[in-house]
Amino acid sequence: MNILIVEDEYKELLFLTNFIRRTFPDMNIVGAVNNGKAALEIGDLHPIDLALLDIELPVHDGLYVAERLKKAHPDLCIIILTAYSTFQYAQKALRIGVKDYLVKPYLEEELEDIIRRMIRSTDYPKSLCHCFPFLPSEPEHPYTRMALHIIAEQYMQNLSLPALADNIKTNPDYLSKCIKKDTGMGFSELLARFRIQSAQKLLASSNYTAAQTAALVGFSDPNYFYRCFKKYTGLSAKTYATLHLGR
Repeated sequence: MNILIVEDEYKELLFLTNFIRRTFPDMNIVGAVNNGKAALEIGDLHPIDLALLDIELPVHDGLYVAERLKKAHPDLCIIILTAYSTFQYAQKALRIGVKDYLVKPYLEEELEDIIRRMIRSTDYPKSLCHCFPFLPSEPEHPYTRMALHIIAEQYMQNLSLPALADNIKTNPDYLSKCIKKDTGMGFSELLARFRIQSAQKLLASSNYTAAQTAALVGFSDPNYFYRCFKKYTGLSAKTYATLHLGR
């Protein structure tokens, strides 16, 4: 994985470079530079998978650099590292396609956790419709795409719309509207359908009972799971397992 580091403070640039070499030795640092112009020049010369960008940079600011890099490398994961925590900056970063936004001073553990999540996200299929085959089309809004990635990664946990919106740094009502517009479903239905899709895979390939499967895919109430399973598949969970495993 190729990584670009852009930070105008020398000590911070040195820290990030050493941090990456120490914590992610398999990563290839294609550039560690202190201004936006140099960052774009490296982007023209090398394929980049991950970029760590400060906002306040000489020549070109970090958000401009992020936007230019995303156009050149559509699958690029970008993490903004900045001392500015204003909602305006965060909102613009998300519109550009920035994956995460970390406010200084931050803990090494926080940065490591975010980068590891970025690495895991590269294992997702390029099309979200592959993960969500029941979607009518590929989502257009970046908030919806981010929400779907989080659902695909954390669906077995106790996910809620407010928690999801907080993770994405937006308003729950606005996120709900984005999801509804892009998918034709509300958040609860979308999450339930994804969980049922995951339950189908488990029931067709394991010896878990229906109740055990319900818990594994995130349903705290087995009865609600049974109702959802019948609603979205037309079969009871037990019948589905019997048809696929003969039990």
